[in-house]
Amino acid sequence: SRRGAQRSGHPRKSPPSHGSELDWIGSMTVGTESASESNGKVHIEWCKVYTVLTLLCICYFGKYFCTSDMYVVQERFTKNEGVSAAHLSALFAVGYFASMFGKVAAGAMCDAVGGRFVVLLAAGGYAVSTVLFSLVPQGASYSFAAFVFLWGCIGFFALGFA
Repeated sequence: SRRGAQRSGHPRKSPPSHGSELDWIGSMTVGTESASESNGKVHIEWCKVYTVLTLLCICYFGKYFCTSDMYVVQERFTKNEGVSAAHLSALFAVGYFASMFGKVAAGAMCDAVGGRFVVLLAAGGYAVSTVLFSLVPQGASYSFAAFVFLWGCIGFFALGFA
């Protein structure tokens, strides 16, 4: 009864006389949204998902395109730098060997500090390594050692970390 509801401190809410029963039920539920608002949010979420997937595909293509640069120019590189085929094979092997350590390091770092930091570190490390690789002087006594070290860094960051 009305008296019991007032004593407990919770006044009973009665349906408004001018609206329909569904309006009254809808006014009691808080935090609900209309179907068009819900569909709009779902559409925005799908757009975010496809945008991220598209960017990841572009980055993946770019990463492998950029790490295959040595394979494309290997004849010119061996001729200009005076590097033998055996030395070039060692260079490639060092890059793949370093990439194995990059994968282990990236997994541990992702767990520890998060993926965003690791991706930024990989991009930065790859960019710096590639620029330094291009600046190694031609014909210097330390050139091949510098090439091997920097190619290992490229393998570590580009193939392993990313």
